[in-house]
Amino acid sequence: MAARCLICLVLTLVLLVPAIPIVAQQEGPPQQPTAPPSVVVINGQAIPQTHLDRYINQKWGRQVLEDLVDSFLVRQEAAAQGVGCSEAEIDERVKAVKAEMGSVEAFNQMLRDRGLTHWMYRSEVKTDILIEKLMAREFAVSDEEAQAYCEAHPAEFSAPPKVHLFDIVTATAQEAYTARQRIADGEDFSAVAQALSVDPTGELGGDRGWLLKEDINNALVREVAFSLQEGQVSNPIKVGETYHVLYAAEVQAGKDISFEQARDDIIKRLRAERSVPREVYILTLRRKADIKVAWEPYAYMTQEYAKLRTIRVAVDDKLLSLPAAPVILPSGRMLVPAKAVLQEIGAAISWVAATQTMRAQTIAGKVEVTVGSMMARVGEAERDMGAAPEMRDGTLWIPPRVVVEALGGKVQWDKHRNTLFITSPAALAEQAAGPQ
Repeated sequence: MAARCLICLVLTLVLLVPAIPIVAQQEGPPQQPTAPPSVVVINGQAIPQTHLDRYINQKWGRQVLEDLVDSFLVRQEAAAQGVGCSEAEIDERVKAVKAEMGSVEAFNQMLRDRGLTHWMYRSEVKTDILIEKLMAREFAVSDEEAQAYCEAHPAEFSAPPKVHLFDIVTATAQEAYTARQRIADGEDFSAVAQALSVDPTGELGGDRGWLLKEDINNALVREVAFSLQEGQVSNPIKVGETYHVLYAAEVQAGKDISFEQARDDIIKRLRAERSVPREVYILTLRRKADIKVAWEPYAYMTQEYAKLRTIRVAVDDKLLSLPAAPVILPSGRMLVPAKAVLQEIGAAISWVAATQTMRAQTIAGKVEVTVGSMMARVGEAERDMGAAPEMRDGTLWIPPRVVVEALGGKVQWDKHRNTLFITSPAALAEQAAGPQ
């Protein structure tokens, strides 16, 4: 069929060729330039399509372009990881949104308000589902990791015994025994407490709420309270100059929570700790990509995308203004400008030009490194830094982790934010001291 159409087209052109000179010889009025098509006419004045295109480009062009780039990045990453999204999954998500909105008309109105077709909305939904799957894989927690957490935090997975305790406090033994007898005769404990207790909780029926053992200061009261069965009332207990009658409204025995019982909560907790917001994950994809914007009005975005790959350094959550950005060596190790970083964590620095050696010291430790040597002297010991310090344009560059840790600080790399977070020795000491 395609070959037949092509043959017909060729024949038509051949037949038209002789007529071309005749038409060309005919005289006629000169052609007037065609006015650009209009999109709207206001009081007789037409607004051409070119005005609308320019307005749309200037007002929404960047946002539309960024959304398009992000969508393609997500789909490329999903394809690379073998993550897919079926039409059935999209159908299910759209159906849930329609149900949440209450009616199909409300759903359609939402699409009109957002200027979306059904196809465009389904495309958005597909991207959302792919992001969710990619992030779930990125921040997944294995059973082995959850088990290790459970074993490392045993106190979090045990439930100590507790009792919902009521307490009548009287000034004399006679009043305490009277209270005990009235309760034994069937009178309500709260009513007796309101009538006889001299303790402020008596106005509340003597209700002390749910208590753990450590919540009760007096050893005798604690012993009796946790020996009562549910619904049992104690004999009067003398404490100082007063007498107590206790009632255990409810009792919960202590128990250990097994890993099987805690597994889902542990995984949910660890995943939340590891995860990052969606926009940060998208930034990670942008940093990994080579993005070149050819659209002339927004060609400058090429440089902006490139800048996302610049590594940042923060000390005590304050971003540093460095003379040059950190660099990644072919080995994968990072180098940072030594003086700018170490002075920010409170280190005193000295330089021995003859040996090209830097010495740094804080209240928490000291370290010595030499250009070209991968070994750092920490006190009387040596530690392998994984890379050798270098001189670059008259500035010493060092691998930060071993040096900062030797000075009493802490280093943490956040690949999603492309940022090296450093905690100074002073900040760590403040954290260890706790609130004052």
